[in-house]
Amino acid sequence: MNEEPFEFRGRDGAVRRGILTPAEPGRSNGTGIVLLPAGLKYRIGPHRLNVTLARRLAPVGYTVLRFDPCGVGESDGALPAGPLRELWRTVEQGRFVDDTLHAARDLRERCGLQRLVLGGLCGGAVTALLAAALAPELIDGVLSINTAVTFSTDTKPARRPMGRIQARHNFKGYLRKLLAPAAWARIVRGDSDYSEITRTVVATVRSCLGARRRPEHLSHENARFMESFESLERRSVPHLLIFSGNDNRWLEFQEVVLQRRLGGRLAGSAYEIEVIPNANHELHFADWQRELEERFADWLNRRFRDSGRPVRAMSA
Repeated sequence: MNEEPFEFRGRDGAVRRGILTPAEPGRSNGTGIVLLPAGLKYRIGPHRLNVTLARRLAPVGYTVLRFDPCGVGESDGALPAGPLRELWRTVEQGRFVDDTLHAARDLRERCGLQRLVLGGLCGGAVTALLAAALAPELIDGVLSINTAVTFSTDTKPARRPMGRIQARHNFKGYLRKLLAPAAWARIVRGDSDYSEITRTVVATVRSCLGARRRPEHLSHENARFMESFESLERRSVPHLLIFSGNDNRWLEFQEVVLQRRLGGRLAGSAYEIEVIPNANHELHFADWQRELEERFADWLNRRFRDSGRPVRAMSA
C-alpha cells in the first residue's frame, strides 16, 4: 500500500502536515475521507485507529487523509499556553474548523474527488460536525465517534449535574460490586471515588422521588453541537454517530440529545446512531475497532458508493 506525505500552508504561513492513503489504483469511487485527531492528540488516533481505518478503506476505493492541525503533532505552530481543560474547550468551540476545511478543499482539488466525508473521535467528531455545518457546499457526510455534546469546563466534576441515565448506569455498577471483595478493599483503603458515589446516590434518589421539570438547555451544554446537528439534518447530509456502550459520552448523549431532542429515535432523515456494546471511549480492543470499521464501511457503501448520491461537479 502506497502512502505519501500531504502538506498545505495556512493563511498564517504555517504548514499543516498529514499522511494521504490513496484509493487503490483503478478502484477509486470519487469519495475522500478526512480523519481528524481526537481533540489535541496526534493524527494517528487512539490505538492507531485512524491508521487502521485509512488502510481498511483505501483498498475498496476511498482516498483517506489524516492530518495534524496547526500546533498539533508534526504540523507547524504552537498551541497557546494555558490549562489543558481550557484548550479542550477551544476545540469544542471550533479551534480546528478552519484547518479542517482547508485540508478538505486541498484534498478534493489534488485528488479530483467528487464527495468528501469528515470524521473523528471525541473532539475530532465535534470539529467534523461544526466544519460540515459551516461548509455544506463542500462536505457530503460526517462520521462522529463518541462525540462530546457538553463543554469541558473549569468546574469541578463533582459540581456538574449528573443525568438520570448516567446515575442509573453508575448505581447498577455499584450494586454489582457489593459482593466483590476487591471493591470493599478499595473502600477500606480510601481508594474509592466518594464524591462520584455521593453524586450517583443523590441523583438516583432525586430521580426516584420525581425530578423537577428538566430545563431546555443545560448550563454545560455545547449549543453549537445541536445547531450544527440540526443543520445537517435539514440539509439531508448523511451523519453516522457511533458510540461505545461503556462510555460516559454515550450516557451523556442519551441524556442531553437522544431523549431531550430526538425523542429517543436512533435514526432520522439523515442521521443514524449505532452502539458498540461494552466498548470503551477509545475502542481499545481490536474487536471493537473491527466492528467500528465494519459499520463505517457499510454506511459509506450505502450512502456514497451504492446509493447513487449525487456527485458534486468539479470546479473549473
